[in-house]
Amino acid sequence: MSDDSTPPGGGVRRVTYGTTDGITLVGDAWGDPSHPPVLLLHGGGQTRHAWGDTAQALAERGWYVVALDLRGHGESDWAPNGRYAFEDFASDLGGVVRNLSRPPAVVGASLGGMVALLAQGQAIEPLFSAVVLVDIAPDVEPEGIRRVVGFMLGEMRSGEFGLEHPTGWIEVLGVDPDFRGRAVGRLMADAMLAHFRAQGATEVRTLVDEEQMGDVAGFFRSLGFEPAPLKPMVLPLLPLRPL
Repeated sequence: MSDDSTPPGGGVRRVTYGTTDGITLVGDAWGDPSHPPVLLLHGGGQTRHAWGDTAQALAERGWYVVALDLRGHGESDWAPNGRYAFEDFASDLGGVVRNLSRPPAVVGASLGGMVALLAQGQAIEPLFSAVVLVDIAPDVEPEGIRRVVGFMLGEMRSGEFGLEHPTGWIEVLGVDPDFRGRAVGRLMADAMLAHFRAQGATEVRTLVDEEQMGDVAGFFRSLGFEPAPLKPMVLPLLPLRPL
């Protein structure tokens, strides 16, 4: 890895990583490299610059943040052999992770999320401390999932439930019981909230069954979430009787 000089007073700096097939990947880095790392992966047809505001917000909260251009995107090299399979993106990602001080949390949008899941599924040891998926639902091998210690799914919505303004929704949250109490949930929440803020969300909502998941409700309250007047309604669907 090469790390261009940091601008006076800190700020964003350009970093590069070499791949096993000779491609140079380009990224932007914010924060102190000795701090816990967060790796931001863009969607298809995007570049690392899609994460600028998110990366800055995370760095200000104490993370070392790298936003990466995937091969064939932005300033990263095109593959001279035309290889752009998911396996190639995943191999590149594994190489980048090995250049960091410790396993990073990964925030992946669309293509970036798929690459992160595949990279972890192919790895022998855990690559990431947490995975945050944006605009993607996982459908991966169980063995790969077992190596992920935390995950959070969310998306932007507007015009639903009478909410006219852009709203971030956190839909799924999970942390391996063996890794609870290690700030994995807080790291994922910081990344997701920063992403929503950068996308123009004016608020973030989630749904929690306090009777069944009181600890999850307590976690969201610790982030500043408050009860909202939007009330869930449930209709039990009974089996139809044969005619």
